[in-house]
Amino acid sequence: MIVGITQILDGYDNISLVIPASGTSFEIGATAIFKGAKHPNAAKLWIEFALSPDCVNIAKENESFQFLVIDNAEQPEEATAFGLDPENVIDYDFEDAKANTSKYVEDYFNALGAAADDRFETE
Repeated sequence: MIVGITQILDGYDNISLVIPASGTSFEIGATAIFKGAKHPNAAKLWIEFALSPDCVNIAKENESFQFLVIDNAEQPEEATAFGLDPENVIDYDFEDAKANTSKYVEDYFNALGAAADDRFETE
């Protein structure tokens, strides 16, 4: 959705957004400090900045129009104008996903059939 909004705003007139009535998917962005980091204090400062309204508000300046979950951050008007609603998301069953990840990955590759060549294999 985010890329679609950006492309439409950039003038592509052959793109439109379709928002399912049942809700859209969502993702959770993450940041972390790795154990053994050379500069843990600098990493902590980065995390503090990354989780601040000042940082997340920069996203829309870079044509990233996702909804924000940090208090006091400004929701991008562009996302709302295109009909995205942060309250209308798919009702995920995270416990089921966690318990059945291997099965769902296997189902996915089985559905790909012959298209699931070795490019998708992991160690």
